[in-house]
Amino acid sequence: MKFFFLYSLFSVITVCTMAQNKPRPEVGKVCKAYTGAEGLKITTCRVGPEEKNEALLGFSDVDHPWSGKIFKAKMKKFKNNSNSNNFNIDYSIEWKGKEYVVLTYRDGYGSGFTAYLMPFGSLQAEHKLAYNEYASQSCSPERFLTEYLEQQ
Repeated sequence: MKFFFLYSLFSVITVCTMAQNKPRPEVGKVCKAYTGAEGLKITTCRVGPEEKNEALLGFSDVDHPWSGKIFKAKMKKFKNNSNSNNFNIDYSIEWKGKEYVVLTYRDGYGSGFTAYLMPFGSLQAEHKLAYNEYASQSCSPERFLTEYLEQQ
């Protein structure tokens, strides 16, 4: 019994030490938060080198399976058309083996962010979002990254 306890303790210490030695990914210097109808809040922060086009997306304050979760999203940037300086961004996540475009930015006419949540209950799927300065300033990129890593 004593051997089993010591072995278990050693295993826990080893796993904790290995987790601490894993390097943390780079994050952006700021978070941006956006709010929409029905209380939805989406927080974003770049993760990894800028050229990888990845961001963390956190969903909160809405009755949905994604609420309280932070996802690593792929960012796809593209121009509206070849004659324009306007650009668009699609943020996609993987959920239960499927890829979803969950956040879009459109530049130009009708510009801004729109969230697309997987349909759930009576919650509408499409949400126009507005920048939330207070929520953005309240977010620490390092703390946001820590929350993401702890839920993995």
